Amino acid sequence: MSKSCQGSLEDLVRCLRGSDCMQKEGKDVTKCALTVPECQKYREAHVRCKLGQLDARTRIQGNKSY
Repeated sequence: MSKSCQGSLEDLVRCLRGSDCMQKEGKDVTKCALTVPECQKYREAHVRCKLGQLDARTRIQGNKSY
């Protein structure tokens, strides 16, 4: 995994682990990532970062999402 998106992934995982979806309901990360509304901004930032790795201009200039 590229290190440029590592920070956004850590933020997303931290948010998901602190959510009621994982702690109280015991669901897995993939199900909670789509259903927890307070973690959506972290999910979108991580997706933008991963898509930025595919864009040639962003690869040269660097990711701007984190």
